Amino acid sequence: MKELTCSHCGHTGSDVNYHYTYIGGQGDIRVIECDDLTACWKRWDAQHNIRKPELVGAK
Repeated sequence: MKELTCSHCGHTGSDVNYHYTYIGGQGDIRVIECDDLTACWKRWDAQHNIRKPELVGAK
């Protein structure tokens, strides 16, 4: 079976699958995403130089 690539963070692997996500005005749309959305968001944050919320405003 072909490995899929997450449309959100770009991760490729066996832990990436089709999921249904609600998109306002369109309803539930089938998208390719990581099974572990927490890890997915961490990868996305790192790719976009987003700091962790607890560090924002820290001196």
